[in-house]
Amino acid sequence: LEYMIKDVFGDFERLHIDLDYDMGKYASKDLKYCVVAIVKEALTNTVKHSDATNVKIVLREHPAIYQLLIEDNGNTVKDKRFDKTGIGLDNMRERVAAFRGNILFTHENGFRIFISIPKEN
Repeated sequence: LEYMIKDVFGDFERLHIDLDYDMGKYASKDLKYCVVAIVKEALTNTVKHSDATNVKIVLREHPAIYQLLIEDNGNTVKDKRFDKTGIGLDNMRERVAAFRGNILFTHENGFRIFISIPKEN
């Protein structure tokens, strides 16, 4: 998963991306593809809708959940509004919901996506 995420970074060379990765090796293939798709969508949105230059991605595995945090240092949104109903954000919601997870978007001091996904028992 770490290699897959880092591979996505090559498409976003204008951004400085910091990855804090702390995952085991046993996440399902479906979960891995979900995380990679969300990271790619988030970085695409950063380039399209923000003046951000830095992105921090934190991916952690806890005993009962997986957590993903993506945050940027953008100060403005190019179209001067924050729209929580864009197709990309809706796609992220659907992906997370498929794993019975939670997703939260905030836009103060940059844009932030916080995701938690329970581990299957």
